[in-house]
Amino acid sequence: MRWTVTGAHTHRSGTPALRRHAVRLGAALVLVAGLAGAADRPPPPDPCKRGPHRQRVTLVLSVPETQAVVSAVLSLTYDRALMRLPATGGGNRLRKRLTPRGSGVMLTPANAGDGLRVVAAKAGGLPGGPLVDIVFDRCAGARPPAPADLRCTVASCAGAGGQIDGCICTVALP
Repeated sequence: MRWTVTGAHTHRSGTPALRRHAVRLGAALVLVAGLAGAADRPPPPDPCKRGPHRQRVTLVLSVPETQAVVSAVLSLTYDRALMRLPATGGGNRLRKRLTPRGSGVMLTPANAGDGLRVVAAKAGGLPGGPLVDIVFDRCAGARPPAPADLRCTVASCAGAGGQIDGCICTVALP
């Protein structure tokens, strides 16, 4: 397997669908899995017509107390018949919908047809607890979402020394 580093991206040869973001945090270089090609794929049919209401969703990260987690990749799936985000890919319209809960937390979102992926990083470690607020458009005529309509998983969790086990992501609907 051969890896090529170009700027802030590391690509594995022969696998264009996989991209890794390299985040420099102090002296450590932490590789975290990213989502590639989301902006290149045509969006799936949208079952949701934007309604007048918005829905705030909070991703809550539980981290092990024994190690500092400097980066995490969180995957959020949600019922697209109840709510939506304004764009696929990772453009400014999407970034404006995410607000980090802690100071110094860097967020890189990517929205694809199957959900939202958020790369979060912070030098010195991500705080445990509420990590990011995301504002969705609620679909016209749809019921408000319930916690069971959303699922957050940790795709990757890393410290300065590499992968860390024990990170958990949950969803809160304020």
